[in-house]
Amino acid sequence: MNLEQTPTTRQEAVNYLLLTIGEHPVNTLEKNRSSYVDQAQQMIHRTSRQVQSRGLYCNSEENYKMSLSPVDYGNYVIEVPENILKIDASNDNKEVVRRGDRLYDKENHTFYFEEGIECDIVWFLEFEDLPQVVRDYITIKASRIYQSKIVGSEALYQFSMREEQQAYLRLKTEEIDTGDYNMLENQDIMQRMRRF
Repeated sequence: MNLEQTPTTRQEAVNYLLLTIGEHPVNTLEKNRSSYVDQAQQMIHRTSRQVQSRGLYCNSEENYKMSLSPVDYGNYVIEVPENILKIDASNDNKEVVRRGDRLYDKENHTFYFEEGIECDIVWFLEFEDLPQVVRDYITIKASRIYQSKIVGSEALYQFSMREEQQAYLRLKTEEIDTGDYNMLENQDIMQRMRRF
């Protein structure tokens, strides 16, 4: 057996979900008419969006410049790409929210902006663009939910829950290592330490 030394593909993730309900793996996701395959793909997509919406080191950016887009003479808006899950102004003095595909200035009650602003963003990345440890967690979490909805086995659910917890710990360890977090640079921790 020749196993590739590459990160998990979407097809491998779908096959993992199929195996949890006793279905045979598929050779392709294209032109596959199985409802189980469609449901597995939807579950992976939904779980990926849920996991990524928390904001991980791999899909978060701070101080990202959002540019102006002209809508008519002299008026500009800030359009928000559809693959942004979360957006907030980097400057705490600026209150903006996403409304539809644009940013809305809550302070001035308008969609119009005079200049671009820097934002903290959480992107929704494609499965194949995620680090392996995130792919593992999404696949295992999705398989637990998928199995519980299709088969409903309590024993499999408990086993999957333990496997998911282990994958989550690996994900958090990777986040800490990759993010180069420093307790002394974290504002919340520093404020708490000053109280003592």
